[in-house]
Amino acid sequence: MAKTFRESLEKDMVRIGTLLVLMVSGLLVLVFMAYAYIEQTTQLRRDTARLAADFREDLAGADRILQEMLGAEGPDRDLAYHFYRSQAAEGLEGQVFLLDRSGRELYSNAPDHRLPGTYRQLLVEAQKEAGCLAYYDAAAKPYLMVYRRQPDQIALYLIKGEDLVKSDQPYAVSYAVLTAYDRVLAADQASAQLSPGRSGHFALVNNQLYLQRQEDLPAGFKLHTQILFLPILSLLAISFGGLLLLILFMVALTNHFAAYLARHNSQSIDALVAETQLISQAAQDRLEEDYEAEFAYLAQAMNQMLERIHQLNLDQIDLERDKVNYERKMLEAQFNPHFLYNTLETIRITSQFDPKVCSQLIRSLTTILRYSMDSQMADASLAEDLQVIDHYLQVTQVRFPQFSYSISCPEALGQVQVPRLFLLSAIENAIKYGRDQRPDLRIELTVGCQAERLFFCLRDNGPGFDPEARDQLAADLTANRGQHGLMNSIKRLRYLYPEAQLEVAEVDQGTCLIYWIRRPAHVPDGNC
Repeated sequence: MAKTFRESLEKDMVRIGTLLVLMVSGLLVLVFMAYAYIEQTTQLRRDTARLAADFREDLAGADRILQEMLGAEGPDRDLAYHFYRSQAAEGLEGQVFLLDRSGRELYSNAPDHRLPGTYRQLLVEAQKEAGCLAYYDAAAKPYLMVYRRQPDQIALYLIKGEDLVKSDQPYAVSYAVLTAYDRVLAADQASAQLSPGRSGHFALVNNQLYLQRQEDLPAGFKLHTQILFLPILSLLAISFGGLLLLILFMVALTNHFAAYLARHNSQSIDALVAETQLISQAAQDRLEEDYEAEFAYLAQAMNQMLERIHQLNLDQIDLERDKVNYERKMLEAQFNPHFLYNTLETIRITSQFDPKVCSQLIRSLTTILRYSMDSQMADASLAEDLQVIDHYLQVTQVRFPQFSYSISCPEALGQVQVPRLFLLSAIENAIKYGRDQRPDLRIELTVGCQAERLFFCLRDNGPGFDPEARDQLAADLTANRGQHGLMNSIKRLRYLYPEAQLEVAEVDQGTCLIYWIRRPAHVPDGNC
């Protein structure tokens, strides 16, 4: 349903006011989000740097322990003393192994923890003097293995992943130390929220938005860190709740203000719309209210336009009536010269050898001409029309003795109104083109009902339509053009029955034309 001017004005003002409120509110949200982003990004960068420094410090401390062990001599007791003293100085906790050049174990502070042979062989064949790599025991528990080589000895130090990057000051980020193959070497307790396989600066985990960062560590290790973008959920809820209340208040205030302005600025429009609705419903024919300012000029112009439209409608109705009458008379006149010529030719011939038949033909011709030219009778009953057509076919039968015909029409359909002789042009066509190839031409005219429609079926045993003529007739019927006999008949029938259709039915021999119209209300179903 179309909106009134006041409703449109009120809606536009509400839309503008709401848009301004949303823009201000959105700006506040963006400021808040920007502050949170800057704060959390700074924290993420600071903690990532601390973690990377702690990892490097753990590697450096482990290397110093190994140098101390490689320089120590004596029995296992002295070696253990050197180890625990240097480990305590570095603040680390782990296991140390001393191997000879062949990989045989010389000392270990954890005798029950045997180093697998594959790792021993890897260390023996290592080319670097010092390095580190990830080590996983039989239970898949991760360790950081730091090693250092001398010509006759190899020292290595194992640090559990859970003991790496420990700090007295807690980290605000979640972190994970990954190998080159993205296996976790060390992680904090919140590492379950990490998504190290995801690239980009943001990550959505469990419907929570995180900021993430990745930094390369020595020996191919990687440090992956994340921090919750908005960690203070309660503050966020309060902020958004307050913002929502502000939006609702501002929108309500805007609605009230817009309704007030629209109500006081649209009274003339409302009155004009009300009157135009009455005019469209034919309740009045002009604007009668007293309008002010520009609306007075508008009302005067609309009244003048309405008067011109009314006069144009009357003129158009007269023109359409004259046009219809003219076209009907033109269509009726098109077959009369042909019919008259053919009949007069027959009278001329019969007058030479059978005066009685000639007299009968003259009476039939007089009846047909009087019927077709009666200007007081635009339409006729079907019974009268078929009677005149029967006269015409009798005349034709006199001209062509081998010609035969039949007319079948239920008595209940006799009072159906039809255009006078609308079928005659189609019958003339059938005789004209059929007798060229069939001297024994036969025409059958059948009238009947089928469901809610009435039909006029004209069938002959002539040569029928060739494909080109059938296509041309279909095109003429679709476009409602052409002046030949078949188009004249259907055009005249459509003046009385606009829904009338002409069908060219498929038959084995000859031509079958069917004119369809709706069954008139005065013809009960089953009486035809």
